[in-house]
Amino acid sequence: MSEDMRAVFQTEMEDTRRAFHLLAASLTMDQWNRPSDNPGWTIGQVMFHMTLAPRFVRADLFIMRRLRWMPRPPAAVFHTLNKHYTRLAARGLTPATVTDEYDRSHHLALEALFSVEPHEWKMGMSYPVRDPLLGRYVTVERLFHYIKLHFDHHAGEIRRALLR
Repeated sequence: MSEDMRAVFQTEMEDTRRAFHLLAASLTMDQWNRPSDNPGWTIGQVMFHMTLAPRFVRADLFIMRRLRWMPRPPAAVFHTLNKHYTRLAARGLTPATVTDEYDRSHHLALEALFSVEPHEWKMGMSYPVRDPLLGRYVTVERLFHYIKLHFDHHAGEIRRALLR
């Protein structure tokens, strides 16, 4: 079962990576700098933000395995840090270079995926409710599926903004 789960998530992650690359390739610099459907971020900033789900899966897995509790900063603090970190880290990126950021994050997520032991897939813990797509109780399985859910959600925001 472990290898089946790994194969399912590897395929899902590779499909998501390809979709990210296609979305980035479809954007012009004019579109990149437009406001997104996500308050406070441009389309380019949302594109960078999408690199964070695969980037942090390794840290989340470490926390699940070792600490067994998730820090719970107040929601306002978390969202403020997320907003400013995204804005800062996205500076200087373009549709062509954000794919390198995603690929680095994707590689880290694959390393984490291949480190999962068979008994760990259902392991989980309570998370602060920051993102309804992730949920309150998060399993290792859900953590890897979240990469796709996070991408799909933000890609939808970008597509809606492009229709304006």
